[in-house]
Amino acid sequence: MIRHSPEGESVKESYICATLTIVLAAGFTTDAVGIHALFGAFVVGIAVPKDGPFAGVLIEKVEDLVSGLFLPLYFVSSDLKTNVATISGGRSWGLLVLVITNACLGKIVVASVAVKIPIREAATLGFLMNTKGLVELIVLNIGKDRKVLNDETFAIMVLMALFTTFITTPIVMGIYKPARRAAPYKHRTVERSDMDSELRVLACFHGSRNIPTMVNVIESSRGTRRRRLTVYAMHLMEPSERLSAISMVHKARRNGLPFWNKGDNADQMVVAFETYRQLSAVTVRPMTAISDLDTIHEDIITSAQQKRAALILLPFHKVEQIYGTFESIGHSYHLMNQRVLRHAHRAPSQSSSTATLRSTRTRYPTPLA
Repeated sequence: MIRHSPEGESVKESYICATLTIVLAAGFTTDAVGIHALFGAFVVGIAVPKDGPFAGVLIEKVEDLVSGLFLPLYFVSSDLKTNVATISGGRSWGLLVLVITNACLGKIVVASVAVKIPIREAATLGFLMNTKGLVELIVLNIGKDRKVLNDETFAIMVLMALFTTFITTPIVMGIYKPARRAAPYKHRTVERSDMDSELRVLACFHGSRNIPTMVNVIESSRGTRRRRLTVYAMHLMEPSERLSAISMVHKARRNGLPFWNKGDNADQMVVAFETYRQLSAVTVRPMTAISDLDTIHEDIITSAQQKRAALILLPFHKVEQIYGTFESIGHSYHLMNQRVLRHAHRAPSQSSSTATLRSTRTRYPTPLA
């Protein structure tokens, strides 16, 4: 099925149905031999290759149903088995406090003493390891069904899992505030006297139509003596329902092309920046920022600080039409540019210059097809 679902072609519904049937059969088999049905489905998920569109389409088909209906129903059924009234008396509450304390302090002490990391980082790591997920709850339910855990012990373990999970986020946000340790970069301006110094540019774009003008502006900033230039090409993407806000630097292939998301538009961007890198002898570092447009300016500012870029290039929120008029691509894009312009100069380190591109015309030979 994977071989019959190449890039650029839709995945057949029969393949999706066949895969889901295999998942159900695997779950039934593991349940019949005394193992929870989850582990059979988990093995099938590991066996499905992640290359190609098949895995992504399968996730999009079932994720909403699973996370929106099946998981809440399972948690409700598990909570119905939890009888908090069995925790009564000083002994039971003392056991609950002891279990929670051991769950928290044990990980922190091991991380601090055995791994020998600072106490703040050890506490952060320990509390992060306290988060309990679906697997822990399944194991507890298996123990209760097999009469390994009585009602009191089961209730204590469930409350411990809930409590340690709830306290993780506020505690980690409170104790872990890493300071930025950016190495000093003296040339945070476009103009400089030393032509051997490096100019770093963070070029942000939404799609391939923004790239030609970006290239023209970048070339203009180099001057006539062609100083060293590093371009951090950041593809700005809005997340789908199953993507979180991430910023990831792509690794390079052996032939120098970056690992961009596959597809026609992505291939055009790959060819454009690869051609620009070869023709102009510049260093191109592709990146992707996946976030909501309301908060993506934070990723842009943070990346500019981390990469110590002297110039931030933003795509204009309007596109030129056939008759020379401009049409807005969305008010949210305009607000994104305004937020970057507002916050770029308030960074704790040296300020960054910001340019807004207002045209998509180009005279630089950058093929996009």
